[in-house]
Amino acid sequence: MKVELDILFSETMTPSIQEQQELSLLRARCKDKDSFEPGIHVDTALNALKNIKPWLLAKASGEDGTQRIAGAACIFLPTSTQAELSACVDPLFRGQGIFAQLFRRAIVLLREAKVESALLVSDARLSYGQAIAAKLGIKRSHTEKTMNLDLNAGYSYPDYGYAPAIRLVPVTEETVDQASSISASIFNESFEDARAFTLACLANPLREPLLAMGSGGAVGMVSLAHEDEACIIHGLGVVPEQLRQGYGGAIVDTVLTMLKKRGLRKVTLDVDDQNKDAMALYDSRGFSVDSLTEYWRIDLSRLR
Repeated sequence: MKVELDILFSETMTPSIQEQQELSLLRARCKDKDSFEPGIHVDTALNALKNIKPWLLAKASGEDGTQRIAGAACIFLPTSTQAELSACVDPLFRGQGIFAQLFRRAIVLLREAKVESALLVSDARLSYGQAIAAKLGIKRSHTEKTMNLDLNAGYSYPDYGYAPAIRLVPVTEETVDQASSISASIFNESFEDARAFTLACLANPLREPLLAMGSGGAVGMVSLAHEDEACIIHGLGVVPEQLRQGYGGAIVDTVLTMLKKRGLRKVTLDVDDQNKDAMALYDSRGFSVDSLTEYWRIDLSRLR
């Protein structure tokens, strides 16, 4: 069954409380239909560019004047030069071009802000990423695996012989520049973008940016996002000069031990499926693959 009503498109910086409730219902309806939840719940407060309204809404208008969100798109800007686009459409309203309209409007906003490129984010179990890629002639950038770990399923600190000792130290306003410099070196981003993102994390009570300190100073970093009894691991990395010395595993084990002591149950992270070393590390700690997400790179300067 499909419903055809007038569709009104709009952009907003932050969805209203009612719109947030409708977005939750939209995600639930998509999950019921597709058997997995769409990824449009990004924390856009972390966006590097504050002049772009990151939420695009498609509302179906009934004859009685009532409106219902039929589709939504989200623009995530971890840096000022590259965006991530994700979207979903209510199953009742699919096949009417709503996704394409949301996509085009997002591209216009990004080009007006002179953003250089965008990554279209698509669950590998859906076909719209491939369809848009074929139409635009774009290529897949990479694929990420979402991996989960149940800390209640018997996780214990592993004994793999020698492991470097580290401690996790919260990033503070006094160490923002140090953390930003480390982030820039690990993730190959500008210091300005890294600093803006770190400050945004500090301002978010659900984010916990941490420096990993070894005996000789900082060796890496990690950022945690908290959701009820679950935690998402973001931005885990080791400074280039300390790679292949066991610090990645030490950071993971220290994080997991800390979260287990706090009583958290579920831990989630994303990893590039071509990063075989990271995959082996997470496999060895008991993580299992939940889903695959494809990223399709769009050079915005070449679109007409």
